Amino acid sequence: MLYPIPNSHGAPANLGNVYVSTKGTLPPSNSYDFFLSQSNGASTYTSLFAPINASQIPTPHAKPTYANPVYYASAIAGPYGSGYTIGPAQAVDLFWNILGSGCTAHTLVSSFHTKS
Repeated sequence: MLYPIPNSHGAPANLGNVYVSTKGTLPPSNSYDFFLSQSNGASTYTSLFAPINASQIPTPHAKPTYANPVYYASAIAGPYGSGYTIGPAQAVDLFWNILGSGCTAHTLVSSFHTKS
């Protein structure tokens, strides 16, 4: 997880994307996304990972700890692609998910807090 920085307390309340890097390229037909869970009980899924350039990641952001990272963005979207706002003063957990797998998203990838 690159942005928001893991365990940070200053993420925008209207955050539109989360940004990650991987050690290798994901398959073009990847079905990976995140399940986003908030401290107020609200939740949603993000979009599938879309490849981006490192220059598209907002700053400041975390830096990959490995060589030759591949960068992706995942949009925070509500049901059926509708708009979704996390809101202020929220603790947020992001769980790894594979769309259509029937599995429960339970692997915590990152946590952060939005600004008050």
